[in-house]
Amino acid sequence: MVPARSASELLRFKAEASGAAHRTIRLYEGLRRATVEEIVGAVERGLRDHTRILALIWVHFGLATERSRRLRSGGPMSARSAPSSPATAW
Repeated sequence: MVPARSASELLRFKAEASGAAHRTIRLYEGLRRATVEEIVGAVERGLRDHTRILALIWVHFGLATERSRRLRSGGPMSARSAPSSPATAW
C-alpha cells in the first residue's frame, strides 16, 4: 500500500511543519463485513470541534487484483481472497 503510506507520510510531515495535529482513525473492523454505516459512523466519531481537514485514503490493490484475476479466470470470489487489514482515515 505504497500510495496510502506515501500520502500519510506527506500529511504527517505537513502537519508537523505547520504545528497542526495529525491522527488516524480506524474506519472499520473487518473488510468483508464493513458497511457504509460503520465507515460513516467512524468518520463522524473521529471528527472533533477543532478538525479543519479530513483526508480519506482508500487503497485495496490486493482485493482489486485478486477479484480481477478471478473474474478473468471464471473462478469464484471467496472471503479468503480479501485482505484483512483495516482502512485508515488521515
